[in-house]
Amino acid sequence: MVALVVTIVVLLILASISIQGITRTGIFRAAEDTKLEHKRAAIATTLQTKLKINQTEQIRGTDEEIIRETYEDVKNDLEEIKKAGGKDIEVSEVTSEEKDGKTEWFFEVKVDGDVYKVGLDGSDYLGKEDELSPVIQIKVVKTTTNTIAVTATTRRNEGGKIEYYIKEKGSTNFNLVETTDQNEFTYTKLKQDTTFVVKAVAIGKNGQKKASNELEAKTSIVPKLDSNDIKFAAKPDTWTKESVEVTATLNVNGQTFSLATSKNTTTDWVTSNRQIFTSNGTMYAALTDGNNYGITASYEVTNIDKEKPEIKSITATTNTIKITATDNASGIKSYAISESSQTPTKFTIVDNTKLLNKIIENVKQSTKYYVWVKDEAGNISNAAEVTTATVPKLTNANTTITKTPSDWTNQSVTAKAETTEKGYSLQTKKDNGEWQNTDTQNYTENGTIYARLWDGTNAGEETYANITNIDKAAPTSTGAEIKNVTAAGYDVYVYGVKDAGSGVNRVQFPTWTEANGQDDIQGSWQTSTEAKGTKQQDGTTWVYHVNITDHKTEVGVYNTHVYAYDNLGNGKYIFGQQITVPKVKITYDENYIANGETESKKQTVEKIYNTELGTLSTPTRTGYTFVGWFTEKSGGTQISGTTKTPVSDTTYYAHWTANQLNFANQTITKTFSTNAQTANITAASNGTGSYTYTEKTETNASGTATNYISINGTTINIAANTPAGTYTYVITATDNGSKVTKDATYTITIGKAAATNPTLSNTTLTYNGAAQYVTVSGGYGGTIYYRTSTNNSSWGSWTTTKPSLTDVGTIYVQAYVAGDGNHNNTGTTGSVTLRMNPKSVAVTWGITTTFNYNGGAQAPTAAATSGVSGETINVTRTTATNAGSYTSTASISSVSGGRAKAGNYTLTGTTKAFTINPSSTAIKVYYPTSATGVGSKKVYRNKCSSSSTVLSTTNTGTSNNVLASTYNGLYGSFGGYATTVNTTARATTAITGIATRTETTYYIVTTGSNTSSITATFNYYNGSAWTSTTKAGTRTNNYTYYCTSTTASKTATSYSHGSIAAPSTSTGPYSTAYVGWSTGSKSMSTTSVTTANTTYYAVYRSNVTVRVVTGPSSANMITKTIYRNSMKDGTVLSESNTGTSNLTTISGAYNYAGLATSSGTGTITAITTCAASTTNTFYTVGITKSNATITVTYKYQNGSNDTTATGTKTTTTKYYINSANQVSSTTTVSSPLFTMPKPTRTGYEMDGWNTSSTATTATYTAGQKVSIGNSTTLYAIWYQCAAKINTTYYRTVQKAIDSVATSTSTSTTVTVLKNVTENITILENKIIALNLNEKTIKGDVSNKGTLNIYGGTVDGKSAKKSNCIANIGTLTVTNGTYSGKDQGIYNYSGTTTVKGGTISGGNWGIYGDGMIIVSGGNSTGSSYAGIGTCQGTLKITGGSFTGGYNGIRVWDNNANATIEITNGTFTGKTDSGLLVKKTKATISGGTYDGKDGTDGGYFEQCNAEIKGGTFTGKNYGLKNINGTFTITGGKFRGNTEDGFFNEKGTSYINGGYFTGYKWGINSPSGKIWYHRTDAQYSDNKYVSSQGWSAVTASDLSFY
Repeated sequence: MVALVVTIVVLLILASISIQGITRTGIFRAAEDTKLEHKRAAIATTLQTKLKINQTEQIRGTDEEIIRETYEDVKNDLEEIKKAGGKDIEVSEVTSEEKDGKTEWFFEVKVDGDVYKVGLDGSDYLGKEDELSPVIQIKVVKTTTNTIAVTATTRRNEGGKIEYYIKEKGSTNFNLVETTDQNEFTYTKLKQDTTFVVKAVAIGKNGQKKASNELEAKTSIVPKLDSNDIKFAAKPDTWTKESVEVTATLNVNGQTFSLATSKNTTTDWVTSNRQIFTSNGTMYAALTDGNNYGITASYEVTNIDKEKPEIKSITATTNTIKITATDNASGIKSYAISESSQTPTKFTIVDNTKLLNKIIENVKQSTKYYVWVKDEAGNISNAAEVTTATVPKLTNANTTITKTPSDWTNQSVTAKAETTEKGYSLQTKKDNGEWQNTDTQNYTENGTIYARLWDGTNAGEETYANITNIDKAAPTSTGAEIKNVTAAGYDVYVYGVKDAGSGVNRVQFPTWTEANGQDDIQGSWQTSTEAKGTKQQDGTTWVYHVNITDHKTEVGVYNTHVYAYDNLGNGKYIFGQQITVPKVKITYDENYIANGETESKKQTVEKIYNTELGTLSTPTRTGYTFVGWFTEKSGGTQISGTTKTPVSDTTYYAHWTANQLNFANQTITKTFSTNAQTANITAASNGTGSYTYTEKTETNASGTATNYISINGTTINIAANTPAGTYTYVITATDNGSKVTKDATYTITIGKAAATNPTLSNTTLTYNGAAQYVTVSGGYGGTIYYRTSTNNSSWGSWTTTKPSLTDVGTIYVQAYVAGDGNHNNTGTTGSVTLRMNPKSVAVTWGITTTFNYNGGAQAPTAAATSGVSGETINVTRTTATNAGSYTSTASISSVSGGRAKAGNYTLTGTTKAFTINPSSTAIKVYYPTSATGVGSKKVYRNKCSSSSTVLSTTNTGTSNNVLASTYNGLYGSFGGYATTVNTTARATTAITGIATRTETTYYIVTTGSNTSSITATFNYYNGSAWTSTTKAGTRTNNYTYYCTSTTASKTATSYSHGSIAAPSTSTGPYSTAYVGWSTGSKSMSTTSVTTANTTYYAVYRSNVTVRVVTGPSSANMITKTIYRNSMKDGTVLSESNTGTSNLTTISGAYNYAGLATSSGTGTITAITTCAASTTNTFYTVGITKSNATITVTYKYQNGSNDTTATGTKTTTTKYYINSANQVSSTTTVSSPLFTMPKPTRTGYEMDGWNTSSTATTATYTAGQKVSIGNSTTLYAIWYQCAAKINTTYYRTVQKAIDSVATSTSTSTTVTVLKNVTENITILENKIIALNLNEKTIKGDVSNKGTLNIYGGTVDGKSAKKSNCIANIGTLTVTNGTYSGKDQGIYNYSGTTTVKGGTISGGNWGIYGDGMIIVSGGNSTGSSYAGIGTCQGTLKITGGSFTGGYNGIRVWDNNANATIEITNGTFTGKTDSGLLVKKTKATISGGTYDGKDGTDGGYFEQCNAEIKGGTFTGKNYGLKNINGTFTITGGKFRGNTEDGFFNEKGTSYINGGYFTGYKWGINSPSGKIWYHRTDAQYSDNKYVSSQGWSAVTASDLSFY
């Protein structure tokens, strides 16, 4: 009983607690006194009771056991529920749910559509079944390697669906796999050996959802494949550079799994047992369930070798090449070497090796070789190139060749070569012999030793030394001659004295006379200095002077021999000749021609040089005294009997003095006359009787020279008007016989004559501004003097100034003549009147006669008509000040300019009427008409006199009547006048005050107060634009209005105000929504509107969707909300809803770079544009960049080390959202820019770079910026320079020349380095030495400066210009070959000097004007001549000249040339060797060959002097046509005609050798003077008799 009571008490307590809990949970929220609620409470209590009983009875049971026991109790005892009011009862199965980490067990009871839940926490009424969500629970049925099978248990889900979800354990989000009405479901294609979490969601037929419990399930693992169960086979299984096929064979039977293979342990699996490998790798094989793979077996493919072996280094000596090559795969098997860059087909086998070190022997020096290696797989390396070294050249810097002895010797010489070069054999040879392995050679004669280095295969460039110090020969000479033979001696000249060995030591000249044998020969003449000659500046000419005083002063025949000796004592006889030394002829000339004679008397005697002249004669001459003998006709030095005989024939002259004359002084007197006068000369005496009289000097009394008197024979002429005075006149008398003179002085006196007075006339004048004179005529014999008087009684002083009047007035005039030096004074004339009247002028009045009062004097203007030139008449007139009618009178106030005297003028029209009216000044007044407006009004300041001024509304008012009321629309009350704008300060308020001020503009200031509205300004968006509105309040204004300008006013106010309500606004820009008011135009901080007179700004905001790229994979996308914040100052995007600046990134975005406005694009739109866009969805764009290093290797190919450069290649990937809201990407690559370097190479110019080592043109230029995306090797492209200056190289010869600075003294050498085709120009003021360096220039050369050219070839035949070399400057051709289309060298002007070389032209070899100097070389003109000119000068001392017509040609009607030839060969192929016209020619040597043409030399109208040379012609040797010839030497041969042919010319012959087929000399016309003994003629035909028929015997003269 006790236990039962306790149980009942506990049940009652628990029931009470349960009911309270039900009430708290709201089960009975409705009226608890309703029947339904009682029913639900009763049923819940019944269920709760069942639970509590089981909890009490099973206090030690599990939760599940308690619930299941309760479940059974309820299910078996439904009557209890029915008693509580239930009818239709269903009890669900016991189930559980995970809640807060615990398992909650429960079951549900459905009673009449109501659902109750019974669990350990009690019994709850859940609600109506139709209103409750379904209940679902799942469990895992089965797992495999790639599937999980589940079963779902549901309640309240009839007609509903089930969603099945899965995720990997640890992941955040579930993935929906399937939606179905099936309670069983299998997840497929799962990863093996992975724990997954599954759940299901039940979807009721009314759409209510309920998630199930979450369960973990792990997939099993695909079984491991034992490697013993599978066999791998590779084909081929040896080294290959092709692909390899690997096959896997499964030997396990009964297996339910397929066999899969892959080259990757995690991806790329295929259900196949075969894989093709194109590169080494691993083949994996495993069992697969179609989705997962078991642990793999593998096979390594290692026999594919596709990489080329690499030649790591290559070096070369002169005859070996060493390579180091590697191949880390199949190994190196062979190598090949070639001089061609083409890959060879034949290779040399070596032992297979990973590292090959190979020396290739016996290769050529200085040769580029290409080397390849091949590996076992057949891969061939890139060619490595190397140029073998050059066996060193032996030079003076590294080699010494010594000679023993080193001085001159006539014995043998030993030559030995030594070098500092190591590692080579030294070989020598003697002259052209064989090379020997010795460093020494012996010489008995001069020769050459050669030395070189030898490496066993190749020889270096040799050096040599000439053995030149063996001298066994005596000196030689080219000729000798005797010159300058005089009575004192003679000179012996020896030419071309040279010694090829030790050198000329001396030249000895032993000399003696024929008289008495060799008693006068020099002692020890072989060595004595007395017999030694003197070496001249040219170094090869020796001169010895023979003086008869050294040979006993003997005359007659002398003997001189010449011997030359070298420094070793070798000597020989080279010349000898007899010379006759003459006596001196002395002539005595008496130095006057006596009457009847034609010349003076002379006497000649012979004397020996340097002896005394002896006794001299004393000649006589009538009328003269003999003075003595002198060296000159006049002057000179007097000689005596002891004077020594001079060296040359000499004439001495007699000097004489003449007798003196008698000639006396005289006096002559005359009177001044206007006519000429005469007087006689008193004759001279004591002379020969025949005299001539001449004037010597003429002076007046003051000694000044005059020119009035002259002499005619013996009469003195005195010119008309000769001034009175005394003249001293000196006369010279000359004896016409002796020419003796004597002077006499004649004193001639001229007296004065009488003068005449002038005639004066009365004169009346009118003023004209200038001086006007009295009328005067006549007056002679002196100066007219005048005097004046104003009253005709009191007279002024006498003056020579002619009386005149300039100003108005009257004077009286008298005159007389004051005699001049030739006349006496006259008496005074009678007086006359000179009067001047004033000039009349009219007054000109101004047109204005009505004036306004201005406080000053006024009247019409008055001016006079013009006065005389330069004078202005200033007129004054009377004036008035106050108003009234007046008459103005004009008068002359002054005259300015000129005479400036009013009295010189009189006026007409001197009066004018005029009126003065009162004055009125307009004043502008500005005044406020509104708070901002300004009005204006004009009023007047009227002034009638100095004491009456008023301010009036009209310009005629006479009293102050301007009031405030007169200003129309005045805003406010009149407060006064301000004098400036922008001020409220008033200057005055009184009208009268203003009337007396001087300002003309005023500004009214108004004041007042009233009540007015106050406003707050609200800025907001009205749907299309920002606008503003105001909300009104009231305020009391105390204001002052004033003008800020003439168009605007301003108000100064103070006021108070209250609160103002804000207007309503909803939508802002770009569909943003209103969120509040801000007091800043760029602010999102909102505030309440409480204060008036404040500006507010509406703030708007809207949400914006951003699809954010969070990673590179397609699924890496999330959606975020950001904000479009809109303010008056702009709209921005921000992650903050109060942000006022555009965002710079979005949190969580992957490598955020910006926003796109649409999907499917990586184009970023500026944030400012995004912010203003109406688009509500944006898409982030992410950008990643990766960098790779690009290496460019530069092969300089110039012998220096190669270089590398690196750059960064940037790969940029853009990640963006595509139209499927997944992540897509695009990738761009930016390759680095490399600036191409510009290396240097001696003698070359850098053209650029190419990717091919054999290219000749550049792909890239030096300095170019090139985009390169892959590592590569570039090869330098070199252009061999054409020229150099010192160590600076140039691409073309012209560029080298252009680089030379202008100079007047310094020469620059330009060296040509290769054959070129270009035209060359040397500009003025450039001095160039052009060393052709054995090269050829195809083109022409134009020289305007100074050019020395030598050492090569200029081929101008194909040039555009006709000349190979054109010169207008200074040109020197030293040697070389020069050919031109028309001329080889054309000397337009300037100077051309040719010292050697071969010169040819289509027309001329050398041609032109100016100066042409030739000393050597060969010149050929194919058409015309080897050399020629028209008006130039040719100086030729050597050379060979050949022409189609002539060797030398000067043939032009305008020719005016000069030629000087001392040597040379001149050949005319079809005409004369020399052909000249109108030319001055001097020829002393040379060979002139016209044997295949016409004549050796042909001259026409020339002045020629021929001293030597050989002239040979087919017809004539030498021909002179109408010219003048002097021939003193030469040989002249005419093969078919004459040696010398003279036609219409004049020839003087004093030497030469003439040979003719017909005549030696033939002159059919013209004249010839010749000296028989010096001119030689062959065959005794020395002069043609035909020639004399045209001339008389007197035409033939002899020296």
